Formats: sequence, C-alpha cells, structure tokens
Amino acid sequence: MNKIKIALLGLLTAAAFAGCGKFLDETPNSSGNFWVGYANVRVIEDSPGTGVHLRLDNGTVLEVVSFSARIDFDPYDGMRVVVNFSKVGETPMYGFSSRWQVHVNDFVEVLTKKPVEGDAAALTDDGVDMRHLWVSGGYLNTTFLYYCTDAQVLHGIDLWLDADHPDADAQNVYVELRHDARGDAARRRMFARASFELSELLPEGQNSINIHFSWKDHNGVRRSTTKLYSPELNEEPQDLFFFESGETANIQ
Repeated sequence: MNKIKIALLGLLTAAAFAGCGKFLDETPNSSGNFWVGYANVRVIEDSPGTGVHLRLDNGTVLEVVSFSARIDFDPYDGMRVVVNFSKVGETPMYGFSSRWQVHVNDFVEVLTKKPVEGDAAALTDDGVDMRHLWVSGGYLNTTFLYYCTDAQVLHGIDLWLDADHPDADAQNVYVELRHDARGDAARRRMFARASFELSELLPEGQNSINIHFSWKDHNGVRRSTTKLYSPELNEEPQDLFFFESGETANIQ
C-alpha cells in the first residue's frame, strides 16, 4: 500500500505492564489470556463469523469471530498486522495443527514493501536507530526509531537491493534500509515498524540465502548485520508490546 499510519494502541501498552500477555508460540492455558503476534490477513466471503482469517507467522490460523467495539478494523487481503487476540475456541485440523477461533482485542497495521532496485543515488539515506531485526513469515521485519519535527510529515522507508554489490552471488544478497525524512528536522523521536518481502530474493531451487542488511544511524555511521532467510524460518518477533504513548509514526 502507498501510505500507512501506525496507530499506537493503549490496550497493548497497558497489557505489557499487566504481565498477562502471551507470545504467539506459547501453549494456551486459559481462555482469559491474550496473545500477541505478527499475522497476515485473509478476507473470506461467506465465511462464518466476521469472514476474516489471520495467519500468524508460525502458521497458526486464527478465525476471527468478533472484534473489540473500541477498534476500527478495516481489513483487506494481504494486510499485515500486529494483533492482540483472545482465544475463544479451537477446531482440530490435519496432524498437529488447528484453527483457533479468536476475539481481536486490538491491532496495529505494519507497513509492508518489496525491495527496490535502481540507482542508489536516487534514494535518500537519512539515519534511523534500529531496534530489532528478525526473519519470520517470509519477511525481513524491522522496528526502528526515527526523528521528526512535524508528525504529519510523511517519511519514506525503502529496502534497496544492491544488485551490483561485488560480493553478491547466489548465496548472498545485499540490501540497505533507506529513510527519506523529506526535509523534516530531527527533534521528536518516533517508533516505526516495517516488513519487507523476501521471497523474490531467493533463487529458484534454493532453500535459503544470506541477507546482508545495512543502515545508517543518526550519527551518520553505516552499520550492518547478516540474517539467514528461509521460507520455513520464523524467528521470535520483537517489540510486540513496544509503543510510545501519544506518538504516531507516519511512513510509507
């Protein structure tokens, strides 16, 4: 999608301090608990309940039967979210898998984009403070801080693929996070999330590839790390409960 405003959810913040939340890979032990995880939306017409299914990065399918009255959830196919939900039922499926019936308590939409190619000089390279980076659900997932003066100024975020990197080959790809502050002065700190699709970077017939990721920090220092990507790899998500009260990241 072209633009996303990442809403900051008071319910999730409060839940983090309450200490009763569960990460998506924990075994449920009470219908009173809630879970938080990254998921992709599928809208199914004529389906029981709301017609909305969520597929967590670990493969669990959530059939949404109801939403909290306090949220405005307008889902579309392929939408990526961090979702806070409560389990209200379970339908056994094949093998050890199952489909959960859930009530959605709250959510935050996550910006999703594909890597871009082309001339690096055409992409602005303003700094960010990277918090976490992990691979799950077929995405390179990031959480980071950027700075602004006017929260209404739309900042640009891209993952640039350096196809001509001298060390790039069938086992190694090189990408850079590019941030375009669009002239917005660095005064206020904002928290943001972005997930980048990786499937098109994997050569046909291969099961994995090394993703060499770099970014520029706010001091102008170029930093880097390497992550292994495989379609089956699901690392533990980070910053599930991290929101900054009163701030709204405005990125595209």
